Amino acid sequence: MAAPYAATQITGTVGIDDKLAGKEIRDVDTGLYELVDQNNLHPFIAVMSSMSSGRTAKNYKVEWTQKDIFPHWDVVATGFAVGAADTACTVVVTNADYFKVGDVIEFPEATVAAAKINQAVVTVKSTTTLTIHPVDAAYGCAVVVAGERIHNMSDSSSEYSVMPGIKLVKDVQVYNYVHFMRVPYAVGVFQMGTSQYTGEELDEREEETFKEIKMQFERQAIWGERGKYTDTTYGVKLFMRGIVSWINQADGDNIYDWSAGMTEAQFDEWFIEGPGKFGSMERDWYVSAELLTHVHSWAKSKERILSAGGAKTDSLGLHITRYLAPNGKVLNIQQHHMFEQAYDGAGLIVDHASLDMRGFSENGNFQHHTNIQANDVPGEANEWRLISTVVVKRVEPHGWMHKGLA
Repeated sequence: MAAPYAATQITGTVGIDDKLAGKEIRDVDTGLYELVDQNNLHPFIAVMSSMSSGRTAKNYKVEWTQKDIFPHWDVVATGFAVGAADTACTVVVTNADYFKVGDVIEFPEATVAAAKINQAVVTVKSTTTLTIHPVDAAYGCAVVVAGERIHNMSDSSSEYSVMPGIKLVKDVQVYNYVHFMRVPYAVGVFQMGTSQYTGEELDEREEETFKEIKMQFERQAIWGERGKYTDTTYGVKLFMRGIVSWINQADGDNIYDWSAGMTEAQFDEWFIEGPGKFGSMERDWYVSAELLTHVHSWAKSKERILSAGGAKTDSLGLHITRYLAPNGKVLNIQQHHMFEQAYDGAGLIVDHASLDMRGFSENGNFQHHTNIQANDVPGEANEWRLISTVVVKRVEPHGWMHKGLA
């Protein structure tokens, strides 16, 4: 017959495996060690929100008006052969509205032979066909072929001329939709009352979801596509267009595909002719790890083992945080952790003076709504909400770089 209430016996010295784990005091650090802190999660909107005008949107459709400079470049649709001295030639242009009678035009890509000239004055305009005469009667028109550029240089009025034809720039109104985001979290009644080394569960989840909604807006502000969708159950859903989508829509000189490689000289040429042509003297350049390494490789070729004073150094490598372009404009370089996976190799040049973050009415940027759980549910449910959009005042001063990624 077994002895009642018999205990398990330990023979010899009590070791680690012999002790009851539940009676030990655990050695646990307080707090959480996070992968990325708040300040590095959303560098794009962190700067953008600090430079925001503070205005709020009063409509879900946010509109703004743009005006360009007079257009001075066009493409020849139908060219002409060489003309005799003081002889009219005809040329068909692509955009007739760019020209009027009296305009001085140049064909900078034309082949200029002896006794020929590549500048002329418009004497007659009929839809897209321009009749032109050489600016000097002693010369004939140089040969011009389709596809070459035509440059509208200036007006030219005669000595006793009447007022020339009027050309004015038409305003353009563009818009973006506000984007509504909700990130909820809920904690049960037992977990709310449990003490933890990491602090209150509710506080932890509040901070976690706050980071998440900011990162969601960061992604939309960069890559979002504008759209409007109606759900038959829950109503209208709006999508805002991000800055990369604005750049791609413009399809101008501020897009660089460097999948075939990129030298420092090639980058300089693209920048000063593209996004660096207009805009602020200083802007931000958000880069992927691959692009950051590539930019540093330009400086590596200029690296010296000796320090500036001539003494030996025990450090090898460079840390470049600013790039000075040939036109004097400065790019502040910052690695962006969202430029990875399919976006590795990407870079986004942002002129924050041409950008704004616009919250919607009193429900604008980053609101925290508490106790939204059903009345009969124990515990607590809260959520972060954001209704906001990006106002890209001008697209031209921004730039998008990629490696074979549209």
